[in-house]
Amino acid sequence: MRKTILLDLDGTLLPMDLSYFTGRYFAALGAFMARRGYAAEPLLRAVGTGLRAMVKNNGAATNEAVFWHAFHGELGAAGEGAEAAFADYYGGEFERLRTLCGFREGTGETVRAWRARGARLVLASNPVFPRTAQLARLRWAGMDAADFDFISSYENASFSKPNPAYFTELAGKIGAAPADCLMLGNDVAEDIPARRAGMDVFLVTEWLLNRDGAPLDAYPHGDFAAASAWVHAALQ
Repeated sequence: MRKTILLDLDGTLLPMDLSYFTGRYFAALGAFMARRGYAAEPLLRAVGTGLRAMVKNNGAATNEAVFWHAFHGELGAAGEGAEAAFADYYGGEFERLRTLCGFREGTGETVRAWRARGARLVLASNPVFPRTAQLARLRWAGMDAADFDFISSYENASFSKPNPAYFTELAGKIGAAPADCLMLGNDVAEDIPARRAGMDVFLVTEWLLNRDGAPLDAYPHGDFAAASAWVHAALQ
């Protein structure tokens, strides 16, 4: 069967300290929205409410719809017009955060080589960002939309990590059997649940997130070069 490779982005394809990046992302977003006339503190609280709602999404609506319902439910009239302002941010100033990330030489070439060998590629970054932000971070990692068969974003997802249903939904989007899918990620809590969806999982350890200190012996793991070798063997 044709293999499908699901790839996490932050900390897997794109080197980054997630905590460092997230803190500065929220600060930059708050500052941008303040210049648009929104009070930063309540706005960021509403963003947090929206993020939590997406993580809890049970498939009844897209993450985008769930986010904005929760966001406006908290801010009310004070959040009017925020959708357009957010779109402006992700289409412009969000690009400045590129300097907070690293770059791994050869990642794009490796991923494109997998596709050249017949694998289908899915960007399986947690779909709590709009497509614009997903594509921006993908470019920072040396790739673009043309390298992937499907890109997960809050517009097209109805679940989020760590819900195993997120991975099942992704497989269904491209007509793949979960048993024919490989998931590469760096977060024990968020990426290992792909196993419960019936997928094989490899943990990329260069920017590993293992908040609970879980032992890794039960999971294939190693740096990106080791992950590439694992995928190469699976594609034989």
